[in-house]
Parts: sequence; structure tokens; C-alpha cells
Amino acid sequence: MSNPGYLIIAGGVVAVLSWNSGIRKIGPVNGVLFINFVPITAFSIGLAQGRAFSSAEIFGASLVILALVSNNLYLRRAASVTLPVSPIATCKS
Repeated sequence: MSNPGYLIIAGGVVAVLSWNSGIRKIGPVNGVLFINFVPITAFSIGLAQGRAFSSAEIFGASLVILALVSNNLYLRRAASVTLPVSPIATCKS
């Protein structure tokens, strides 16, 4: 009888290291957007498989997409705003 524990632990370690590496490459704002799209991906797969969704499910998925995209655009805009430089800080003595 074999013990699959090493596969679980190794898989978990690889998953965490991969996630950390990915976040380092794409940044935290895109990482949050990515992880929050997991339910939308599941919804899309169900749609591709021919599952019929109720209007409440479609409304909920639309609401999630709208919120994620809006939040991402807001955070990008906020991150691109630079503070004005104080004239005192640029003055040479």
C-alpha cells in the first residue's frame, strides 16, 4: 500500500512557489484579478459544456465581472497617480 502524502505535500509546495513566482511577475493587482476570476472560469466551462444557467446566475456572474474589472481599473489609475514634488525638496542649498 502506497502513501500519497508525499504527492500532496510536493504538489502543495509547488503550487505555493508557483503562485508566489507568478504574483512577483504580474504584480499584486493583476494577481487579485486573476484569483477572483476562478469562479468566472468555472462558469465559462459550464457554459461551454452546454449547462443552462438561471437568470440569477447570469446576473451574479455579470456583477462579479463588473466589480473585478472596475476595481482593477480603479487600482491601476490610483497607482499611476504621482504626488507632486515639493519645491522645498528640489531646492539645492
